[in-house]
Amino acid sequence: MIEEYLKTWKSFFELESLLSRKNYWVYVSVNFLFLILLIRMLDFLQNEILDQMLLLIYFLVLISAGIRRMNDIKKRWFYIFIPFYNFVLLLEKSVNDSNPESFNLLNCVVVFFKLLLYSLVVGVVNFLIGLLGPFNNSAPYKDYIVLIYCVCLIPLFIVLFYLLTIIFKNKITKDSLFSYFLYFLFFSCVFTLLLIIS
Repeated sequence: MIEEYLKTWKSFFELESLLSRKNYWVYVSVNFLFLILLIRMLDFLQNEILDQMLLLIYFLVLISAGIRRMNDIKKRWFYIFIPFYNFVLLLEKSVNDSNPESFNLLNCVVVFFKLLLYSLVVGVVNFLIGLLGPFNNSAPYKDYIVLIYCVCLIPLFIVLFYLLTIIFKNKITKDSLFSYFLYFLFFSCVFTLLLIIS
């Protein structure tokens, strides 16, 4: 694992090379941990320029790894800059590792945007329930807490919908995907009501 990590660092400028899913996530998470440790250790210097330079280096490393990951799944490099969709693509298996006969629902852009729309609807409906529903007035900043919770629901549910498509592959249809959306919407609304009532 350490050899793969070092190999990834050595190929930092080789943007046409490939980076597998496992190596990408190991690389990004280890770099993130190092970044946090470095910023904490350099915090006593109170030099914000050095912290910002470290962040810039981290984002360049992240973009480089993302471009190589897009090469691995045979997608164009600019997909790494599309919010939400880039995260879904980074979770996909390498094209060489996957069975060419298997059906991947998210290869269709229309279906992906349906999943995104479903996730946005879950977040917006829960936000409206949080604002308009019964709540405890003694909770300060309730609106902000509900807003943050609902904004976090959107990427969570798009990942859940994506995982459903991976798990069920050929078995999932548009109707069953819509029924899963309704289940998720119902249970998330119940959870939101329980959250704001307590």
